[in-house]
Amino acid sequence: MLKLLFIAYLAGQAFDGATTVYAFRHGFVEGNPAMAWAPAHPVLFVGFKTGVSGSAAWAAFKLHEKQPKRATIIMAVVAGVTWTAAMNNMRQLRR
Repeated sequence: MLKLLFIAYLAGQAFDGATTVYAFRHGFVEGNPAMAWAPAHPVLFVGFKTGVSGSAAWAAFKLHEKQPKRATIIMAVVAGVTWTAAMNNMRQLRR
């Protein structure tokens, strides 16, 4: 189950990143003040997102060694949050 959640999470991160960069290129602005720098630096944004995503997946993998149920729940939640963000990007782009 955890492997499927890793795949769902990382695929969601990739989709969120792709739709975010696409939105930046079409004049959208970042709604998160902490990421306000991202539209001006899309390559850095993708690198940052990759690092954060990989770190989160690695942390869940390590947690799974000692607390598999907790790791599975955490991955399910972060995968859901990630796909929610990606779907929000799609809604914004369709307007």
